[in-house]
Amino acid sequence: MKLIKPLSLMLVLMLAACAADYHPRTNHVLFASDGGYQEEQGPGKLIKVSYIGPRGVNVYMAANSVLYRSAEIAQREGKAYFALYNDLPSALKDRRSDQTVYSTVGHRAFSYAYIVPFQDDAPGLLSAAEVIARLEAKVKGKPR
Repeated sequence: MKLIKPLSLMLVLMLAACAADYHPRTNHVLFASDGGYQEEQGPGKLIKVSYIGPRGVNVYMAANSVLYRSAEIAQREGKAYFALYNDLPSALKDRRSDQTVYSTVGHRAFSYAYIVPFQDDAPGLLSAAEVIARLEAKVKGKPR
């Protein structure tokens, strides 16, 4: 039984360390970056959302961070929903997704997506409130 408490504590500390990596990227040169999320406007109504993690952050954390930031952007824009696209050709053809693209770049987790915020629900849209509720503890380390 004594082993459970140290393991639980270690798990909480590891999750908190990953969650602390959710912040705006200050250096926009990808490999020189200290990590964090970034957004770029365009083309058109599209917003590109990306995240690069510091060493040790896994690709799933990067993907969750992009999805979470996308939901934050939709709410910031006064919209309840958003369309998520894996790339520009998918956006042009309106092929919506519920997952971001993720990989590693220079041994660091990287993820990105293109989004368009929407006010009303429609097929293939993600609810910003639901995404935030589902991912906040994973991304920020605290429930909403």
